[in-house]
This record gives sequence, structure tokens and C-alpha cells, in this order.
Amino acid sequence: MSNTLFPVVQPPQIQSEKLLPLCLAVYEATGTKPALSTVLRWVNRPGICLESRILGGRRLTSTEAVLRFMEATTNARDGKRVPKSQSEDVA
Repeated sequence: MSNTLFPVVQPPQIQSEKLLPLCLAVYEATGTKPALSTVLRWVNRPGICLESRILGGRRLTSTEAVLRFMEATTNARDGKRVPKSQSEDVA
């Protein structure tokens, strides 16, 4: 008998990655220092968003998640199809 009330969901990739404060992860991935408000907008935006987790009231992400976010937003801007897993809000 399958459990339809609680479907099995694959964990996001970010769970196995080294988590860093938001701006530090962006800096390590890109070499740029965006304002915290900019990165929070990326986390909270509808559609394609930056994967993150909260620990002790502080939001964290990984450099790999930043690179996936950049790839997904670039593909969307260029009119390429974005895989569904990258467009879902998992924060």
C-alpha cells in the first residue's frame, strides 16, 4: 500500500554541501560582494530561487547552490528550458 499523504521527496543537493553565510557563499562563487538585501531577494523570489537553509536564525547557502542559481537564471534569461527542480522554492 503506497502512502499518498506523505510522498517521498528527494532531498535537495544543498543538504550535502558546505553551508556558508549568504554573502560569503556568493563571494566565494563569483568574486563579487552583493548587498545582503540583494541575496535575500534571490532566496525569496518566486520561480527560480537560491537554495538556502536556516540555522540559528541565520540563512545559509553553498557556493554550489549559487552556481546552480546563476546557471538557472542565465538559462531562463536566454530562453532555455529550466529543469523543474531548479525552479522550485526549497528554502
